[in-house]
Amino acid sequence: MKKSDLDFWQGMAAHYTKFMRRSAPVYAEICNRIRPHLTRDMNVLELASGTGQLSFPLSPYVRLWEATDVSSSMIAEAKKRTGSSRLHFSVQDAAHLPYVSETFDVVIANALHILPEPDRVLREARRVLKPGGWLFAPTFVHAGGKLARLRT
Repeated sequence: MKKSDLDFWQGMAAHYTKFMRRSAPVYAEICNRIRPHLTRDMNVLELASGTGQLSFPLSPYVRLWEATDVSSSMIAEAKKRTGSSRLHFSVQDAAHLPYVSETFDVVIANALHILPEPDRVLREARRVLKPGGWLFAPTFVHAGGKLARLRT
């Protein structure tokens, strides 16, 4: 990630949770679509978690939820909120993951549409995903007008 991009997200972190409240209905819908596929015996990796818009509502349904973001400020803001004991936050570059291959039952590649190396991120997601695992990539696209629509 370019330094200027990282600097933007570092600076945005303190306001991000409040800013994202306007998108709460969209994130609720994303959660509604992912939730039926989660079980208590799953380990989940979330890439580009921000301050936890998906992490907090979904982590109680799995064994382990590892929420990652390249921005240490985003992770620090997320850690200020109360969550499930199953939820852990860490600073990671989604294009260069430190995890052993075939570790996670689910990978959520959040914000793939703005990550600088989406092809590399998808290769890494596939590498750490167990055979038969789920990949969710909520992505915002422009369709039929000025407003972005969620595609799953």
